[in-house]
Amino acid sequence: MKGRILLLNSCICHNEGKYNVKKATPEEVSMLYNRLKKERKVVSYIGYPDTAKVLSKVINDEVELNRAEFEWKTGDIGIVIRLKYRLNDPKMKGKTRVSEEDFEYFIIEKIE
Repeated sequence: MKGRILLLNSCICHNEGKYNVKKATPEEVSMLYNRLKKERKVVSYIGYPDTAKVLSKVINDEVELNRAEFEWKTGDIGIVIRLKYRLNDPKMKGKTRVSEEDFEYFIIEKIE
């Protein structure tokens, strides 16, 4: 079953099921995204402009901002970009300058 491509800024698996999670390089994320975007719907759940900017550069495509909630469906593939660290002060979210080196990447697939 072909699911969607979900662009995420967190490794969140908030509904029941089985998931495969793999750490990835920016190059792996880019290759996967560009291979699958022709056959799957892409939905961004990236909530921060700086994160969207970095991911846009990595995948060579515009990443929209979206803070909506979602449910995983079997067959969905999540491309995750997340900070390697937590901010000490949550009020600084969106106000702190980040660079490409501040992020790590994961690929999540909901298999069941």
